[in-house]
Order: sequence, then C-alpha cells, then structure tokens
Amino acid sequence: MFHNDYGGWKGGFTPPVLKTFFQSLGASVVGGYAAFEGLRLFASAFNLQKILGIFMQGFCAGILGIIVWIIVLILLRNIELAEVWKAFHSRIFKAKVVAVDQEIL
Repeated sequence: MFHNDYGGWKGGFTPPVLKTFFQSLGASVVGGYAAFEGLRLFASAFNLQKILGIFMQGFCAGILGIIVWIIVLILLRNIELAEVWKAFHSRIFKAKVVAVDQEIL
C-alpha cells in the first residue's frame, strides 16, 4: 500500500530505499568478511589460552570490520553515512570561535 501511495518504481519512495538497502547489504557482507579474516590475522598476535587474548582478538577483528564497512560505504557514496557524519560533526564542533577585539591586541 505504501508503494502504491508514493509512486512506483519510476519515482518516489522505492528507488532510494532499494539503493540504500543494497549499499548497506554489500558493505555489511564485505565488513563481515573483513572481521572474519581479522580473526585469523589476530590469532597469532594474542594468547588465545587466556580470556583477555580472546577478547582482544575479537575486539580488534570487530574494529577492523567496522573500519572496512565505513570505507565501503564511503566508496559507495552512501547518503545516510554522510548525514550521520554531518550531524556528528555539527554536534562536536558546534562551538563558534570567539575573536579577540582588535583594540585589546
């Protein structure tokens, strides 16, 4: 019903949603594979007989997967990632720089 109300395949709602869906799906598959390979990569870097070593292996592999996921979304020019970055950037750097009066200098 939503599809019929807001237009078909030629315009409206469906094409941007499908584009975002396939960008997210592709980036998730590539990022998941990178995390999986990261488990092998970090297996020799940590002592897997200890809990801390297992945690660090998984943590590092997960961070690698997230980094690859973000890079793939950037390469695909994902609109949602750009909007999240813009919102995050405006929250962190929203303080305006106060200039010193010229008379004081």
